[in-house]
Amino acid sequence: MTVTRALNGGTVHAETRQRILKLCAEMGYRQNRQAQGLRLNRSWLIGLVVSTVKHEFWGRVVDAVEHTLQNAGYHLVIVQSGRYFAWEKVEFLMSRNIDGLLLSSPCKEDVYRHFQQQQVPTVLLNLDTPLVPFPFVGCANRDGAMDAMRHLAALGHRRIAHLRGPAGEYAADERCLGYLQAVHELGLAEEPGLLVQANFHYDGGYRGVHELLERRIAFTALFAANDYVAMGASRALQEQGLRVPEDVSIIGFSGDEVGAYHSPPLTTMKEPVDEMVSHAIDILLHPEKRNDAQGSPIKLQLPTTFIQRASCARLANQESP
Repeated sequence: MTVTRALNGGTVHAETRQRILKLCAEMGYRQNRQAQGLRLNRSWLIGLVVSTVKHEFWGRVVDAVEHTLQNAGYHLVIVQSGRYFAWEKVEFLMSRNIDGLLLSSPCKEDVYRHFQQQQVPTVLLNLDTPLVPFPFVGCANRDGAMDAMRHLAALGHRRIAHLRGPAGEYAADERCLGYLQAVHELGLAEEPGLLVQANFHYDGGYRGVHELLERRIAFTALFAANDYVAMGASRALQEQGLRVPEDVSIIGFSGDEVGAYHSPPLTTMKEPVDEMVSHAIDILLHPEKRNDAQGSPIKLQLPTTFIQRASCARLANQESP
């Protein structure tokens, strides 16, 4: 029975599963997954919907999902949705007869409803919505944003700008709410001009800094929606003759490795990708874990980790840019 559970993605200790799979490979044994799928009414396919795989963060997500699913005996079907999930991509996923779905990209209400009506087991990964009662696993975006702001405030900064992500996207909205809450609770400068609409890309940070400078908004530090925005902002500041962190401190969000090689290396809040993916897949593959004790879809937020590098410094006695 243990061998059967290991081969079929059942509950088996990870080391035991690996030993069994290794032994099967040495003996030349190969499962007929198609025949097994027909017998069990399974495809052994899990869908993953992400906005893009261009960013390192989503590459980390894809790697973690594929590795975890492989250990459970499943294969991954990836769909890049862009800003919103188009119907032709919904139909593609449904045509694959997926056994479950990890949804990380915003959808229109009718798409959420479609997955719900078709009874596709779905877990929201770092994405939440009140439109459908799906389980959710993500990082504590709001708390992470507040921790980033506390770090800048502890360095003496009071005029902190926020280059926020796309309005209406869960992570961006939560980080912005964390910024606003920290500004209020820490007694920092509350000025509408310090909040700038950006996106999650280099150009958003680059353009956001130019907007702040052109409008002559005084600031000594920036909290960016993610690491790419932070690096775009850093480049724009340096092109304008401003030094990071001597003139302006910058902190990002996501913890991508590329930030460690930026000049200067980027201080950031790291998202716990491996842990998020592990919990999300565990919930997806085990129906009994999808609801809490009250019978509501489980909502699990995991803490971020502060990564201190070289893009933040204590405020000197100087004028803001």
